[in-house]
Amino acid sequence: MFVRSRLWSDFTAQPGRTKVNIHVDGPVQGEPIVLTDESVLRALFSRQLTFDVAVNQGLLQILQDGRTHALLQAAIDSGSL
Repeated sequence: MFVRSRLWSDFTAQPGRTKVNIHVDGPVQGEPIVLTDESVLRALFSRQLTFDVAVNQGLLQILQDGRTHALLQAAIDSGSL
């Protein structure tokens, strides 16, 4: 994930949780990329913004992988992130 502040973070799904490594050097080749802003993440997690609205308004972009789009939407919508 790349946040507008120019910081990369890597998210790894594990059973029942998500592992996050912040301030990594960049994306791993072949992994999906999520582009967004910190304020968008805050709004999503606080339910002030829906995933669909964020994507439709270009506030959240998912590159390279349609499966990641579906998984991320489900995780945000269910509050499991």
